[in-house]
Amino acid sequence: MIYNEFGRLKVFQEPQINTICDKIYSEVVNVFGSACSMKVCGSVGRIFHGILSDNYIPKDIDLVCTNYFVYRMLLNRLPKLFPNYEFRIDNIRMILFTEHIAIEIWKPSRKSPAHLYQNKIAYTL
Repeated sequence: MIYNEFGRLKVFQEPQINTICDKIYSEVVNVFGSACSMKVCGSVGRIFHGILSDNYIPKDIDLVCTNYFVYRMLLNRLPKLFPNYEFRIDNIRMILFTEHIAIEIWKPSRKSPAHLYQNKIAYTL
């Protein structure tokens, strides 16, 4: 299954960023059956919630996995999905450096309530 909510909703002005996020979410959906295993967080989550202005330009995109199985799967698959991008791992996250923006994928930490952006994309504050 191909996840395409970022592109369909035009979440980011740069179409390639939407495509990259959709590709990451597609991997999660294809393995775990649902996009609920990932949530947008950080400044993009605050934009979705209306705390930050739509004009705010985030320095990166933060995604958090809801469990370690999702994180470990992405840890193995992302370097193969995006071989032309730099990829770094530290003890709390993995970072994919695209030509436009860094995408940080965080290990699960605390439970926080999920909200839905446009009734499609889960996010947390």
